[in-house]
Amino acid sequence: MKVTGKEVAGRIAAQYGTTLNALNGTTRRTNWQCRVVQEIVWHVRQSCPHMSFQMIARLIGNDHTTAVYHYQQRERFGNRVPVTTTDQQKADRRRLYNRLRQRSLKIANGQGRAVI
Repeated sequence: MKVTGKEVAGRIAAQYGTTLNALNGTTRRTNWQCRVVQEIVWHVRQSCPHMSFQMIARLIGNDHTTAVYHYQQRERFGNRVPVTTTDQQKADRRRLYNRLRQRSLKIANGQGRAVI
């Protein structure tokens, strides 16, 4: 019996505690959702070589270029998770951004001086 792409995709989504319907759409995905989509695209492509990227993309609710991108990412990183920014790094960047923004606003309002 031949396994369908939708069955494979459903199993992978279930392993991550989500559904295909939750992953469908063109809204921006969080890091873990991207990882799930990568796994789905890669496993469907491996299990069902007869399926084109366009057909796989329909499963995840996007166009074929998105499916190709996710497949390439999975091929590139394998089972390793790409380095993501920690919450502390995000907070540090936000503080630096806010400090620089306040300084530039003071300079623009004539309250400070530009250091060259």
